[in-house]
Amino acid sequence: MKDKFIVLVLLFSLVFVVQTYGGRESISSAEAKLKALQTKLNKVHKERKKLKSQELEILATLQNMDEEITITTQIIKEMETKKKLLTENIIDLNNKTAITDSLINSHRVILKKRLRYIYKFGRMSSLDVLFSSYTFADAITRIKYLTLIAKLDERIFQEYKTLQDSLKTYKSNLENNAKQLSLIEEQATNELTAVEKEKADKKQLLRDIRRKRSKQRKLERELVASRRRLQRVIQKLEKERKSQKVTTKSYFGKLKGKLPWPVAGKVLSRYGMKRHPKYHTATKNNGIDIKAPYNTPVSAVSYGEVAYADKFLGYGNVVLIDHYGGYYTLYAHLASIDVNVKDKVSQGEVIGRVGDTGSLEGPILHFEIRVKGKTVNPLNWLSRK
Repeated sequence: MKDKFIVLVLLFSLVFVVQTYGGRESISSAEAKLKALQTKLNKVHKERKKLKSQELEILATLQNMDEEITITTQIIKEMETKKKLLTENIIDLNNKTAITDSLINSHRVILKKRLRYIYKFGRMSSLDVLFSSYTFADAITRIKYLTLIAKLDERIFQEYKTLQDSLKTYKSNLENNAKQLSLIEEQATNELTAVEKEKADKKQLLRDIRRKRSKQRKLERELVASRRRLQRVIQKLEKERKSQKVTTKSYFGKLKGKLPWPVAGKVLSRYGMKRHPKYHTATKNNGIDIKAPYNTPVSAVSYGEVAYADKFLGYGNVVLIDHYGGYYTLYAHLASIDVNVKDKVSQGEVIGRVGDTGSLEGPILHFEIRVKGKTVNPLNWLSRK
């Protein structure tokens, strides 16, 4: 019986060694991320209401919509993470419940045997042991074993009670996790509906812009202003780079006509003046627009250092890479940015994903090459397909 008890104690210890705390910590971490994203989304919602009431710029409204879509998509992603963690926790708790149930049954069998023995033969006192002994040494030995049996009985009973408490806790946690999982699934469905509505609203706004001449002209004025702002930002960055006296040698100039494409796709809009087919207004495209499926990886065309990685009005999510020697490449309308400012990137390294942030044409990559601050035709620099 003693050997059986030791095995039970070891099994009982294993129940508590399982990573209970680690699982809880991961779920709480996911919960914290969700709360932070929800706070950010509420802030963007308020900005949208403000924009509507003031009837501000089209590009600002589009950027706000893109931000809402991005944050809501992140919330859905975090919900999926939490859902996965909860599911894993439920499986873990089910396993623990089964093990604890098994241990309780084993303890119950031992306790039943002890009670049956006591019922049949009675509880032997120290005096009974003393008077039934043959010698004094025999009496000491018997009392010693009697004490050990009493302690063993007490330990088995305490373990039995602890196991029952643990089982109760596991079952309670199991119920809570199941409720949380159900709530997460409901919330995820609501968020998915919200993001689909945001996308539909954005499409409607773009349709309105294309339909109304006044809005189209206003948009074109905003795009021109946005390009000028971007030009100023790049000039400022270039001055800062020069003041830092970056001495890294550039081979970018020798790669003209040999650069790999940042993404495979159809060129929707070429470099130079672009005329509107309906209103016959003209705006300059400082780069090329490449149509590609949403979330397609976008690669750096050459080695360099990330000089800018953030959203920019009219361009959505933007990555600007300094290739040294006054050469820059710009990647815009990204769904996500996968690099940080000052990151060193190599040719072919993924820097982001194709998206439609700030885009008027759906998922595209706007790609520019600048030499000494001036835009050049990227098609003259990229390798022929």
